[in-house]
Amino acid sequence: MVLDESASDVVKRPELGAQNGSGKATNSQSRHDASHRTVIIMSAGLLLGVLAAVGHHLWYNHWNHKVVETASWSQTWIKNFGTAFAFLVKMFLAIVTSTAFVQQFWITVKAKPVALGQVDSMFTVLQSALQFLSLQIWMNNPILAFLAIITWQVAPH
Repeated sequence: MVLDESASDVVKRPELGAQNGSGKATNSQSRHDASHRTVIIMSAGLLLGVLAAVGHHLWYNHWNHKVVETASWSQTWIKNFGTAFAFLVKMFLAIVTSTAFVQQFWITVKAKPVALGQVDSMFTVLQSALQFLSLQIWMNNPILAFLAIITWQVAPH
């Protein structure tokens, strides 16, 4: 008996990374897309943070040694724009470090068994600095601790 491949009762399986019958991406494709999004978010955040830092420097460098009375802008507005640049630098760098933290968090949790209380402490450390008091967790996960400390230093509070 020979099957005709064009027959209506032949069901083809979707290949890895392809879409299933409902038009949704398969798990492999979803993970691949999420990985690309993470790289894009971190790269764009770093680039925008550096550009904002350069803009901050150039802004204040432009106004340096100028007499306030002769400037076309008031000193308050000059300071406000400088503060806005500084906020943007901190915001973009916080996005980069917190994204790195989340990625490292999932690598850590997937690599070895971790107690639920420890997972809770690791996950909420970016919201509450009191979670740093769980020293055993941070001794076992120094990269995660380092990323959390850096995020706390740059994050606008």
